[in-house]
Amino acid sequence: MPIAPELIEQLLVARSILERVRTQTPSAPDRHTVATNVLLAHDAAELVLATIANHLGARPADRNKTFLMSYFDPIQKKRHPKTEVKGKRFFSQLNDARNGFKHNGNFPDTVQFARVGENTYEYVSNWCAKYAGLDLTTSTIQRCCTMKNSSSHIAKLRRFLRRSIQNITGAISSGSR
Repeated sequence: MPIAPELIEQLLVARSILERVRTQTPSAPDRHTVATNVLLAHDAAELVLATIANHLGARPADRNKTFLMSYFDPIQKKRHPKTEVKGKRFFSQLNDARNGFKHNGNFPDTVQFARVGENTYEYVSNWCAKYAGLDLTTSTIQRCCTMKNSSSHIAKLRRFLRRSIQNITGAISSGSR
């Protein structure tokens, strides 16, 4: 099933966030950079999971209380009931680190989350391929957005060709009388 254009645009936003985060892996990670990357990676992953859940029709039951971890089970139930969605444990730890920092001021472990951007990007890329048939690492998503714009051009071209054929057919019919 093709993914809706508005969902593709959400994936582009998530990819944009992750592109910045995954390239900011300092050799000696400081707690401010790691905390920022944890927040951004979490938001991007949540956006991707929400987008995939929408695409699959696997939204969490309680739509008023959706958060990162609430998307894993519905996606699992929809696609592979006996196998956990890859990365669930990693994102549970990321979620805990994010909540600890955001709500309690506890900075994430700089060693554990030094590569949070790269790790998140890898999981998210796998989800996009597996659940949406898109390669996040290439321009596949941008081509889909371009195709969205192209579809209106194609529709206009079809209308033009129909009118042209009707005009030609009408001219031939008039000329043969």
